[in-house]
Amino acid sequence: MILQFRLNDIVSGMTGAVVHWLETDSSPAFSLGQALMELTIDLSASYGHDCPPISYFRVVLREKVWLRERRFADGAEAMVGDVIALFTTSPDEALDGPPMREVRSMLASVIPRTKDDLW
Repeated sequence: MILQFRLNDIVSGMTGAVVHWLETDSSPAFSLGQALMELTIDLSASYGHDCPPISYFRVVLREKVWLRERRFADGAEAMVGDVIALFTTSPDEALDGPPMREVRSMLASVIPRTKDDLW
C-alpha cells in the first residue's frame, strides 16, 4: 500500500515549514516510533513580535513503513498541503498508483539542539 506524508496546518497562521531529515542509518525501513524529520515553522510574517515566533516539531512514525521517495531536499521549504514523502508497507512495492492514505505519524514540539548550544 502506498502512503504519503502531507504537511498539514500545524500552527494557526503558518504557510509552510522547513524540512530537516533525520538520518539514523542508510536503510529506508522505518519502525514504529522512529523519528523521520524535524520541521521548523516561522510565523514572523503572520505575527509581529520582538523576537521571531519560530516553532520546532519532530515527526515520529506510528507504523512500520519503507521510505520510497523524498519530495523535498534537506533544508527546503514545503508549503501547507505539499506531499513531503511517499512510503510503502512493503520494501518492494511499486509506486505506480496514488497514495491510499496518510502515513500514521505524530508530532512532538521540540527544543532544537545545535552545535552552538551551551548546555
